[in-house]
Amino acid sequence: MNIIIRNKKYVFKDNCPEEVINVFKNRLKEISYDLFIKYKEFWPNSKKKVFGFCDCCGKEYKNKITNLINETKLQSLKYRLICKNCIMSQVGKDEDWKNTNRKAQLIAQNKPETLKKK
Repeated sequence: MNIIIRNKKYVFKDNCPEEVINVFKNRLKEISYDLFIKYKEFWPNSKKKVFGFCDCCGKEYKNKITNLINETKLQSLKYRLICKNCIMSQVGKDEDWKNTNRKAQLIAQNKPETLKKK
């Protein structure tokens, strides 16, 4: 379902609740985490921020909707609001992430520009 709001086209899923559409119509920049979780399957990717409390440490935190929806490193972190300080303790335990990070570091360190600097 495509809806044009103030000359911008948004792609919403069918049967999208009015509460979600009203967030975009009212130009709200921040959404509560409770509202986001209630309708998590209906949110389109956007730069709007979700505010709430970190699942790990309990501190107040804000994150973009796109980051919460597209968290692909670990499926267990998808739709969870976790602050930047706690995310490494969660991701750092995963072997897949460690291997991906290790490969990226090797590529970055073996570039000709980096080797010249050394």
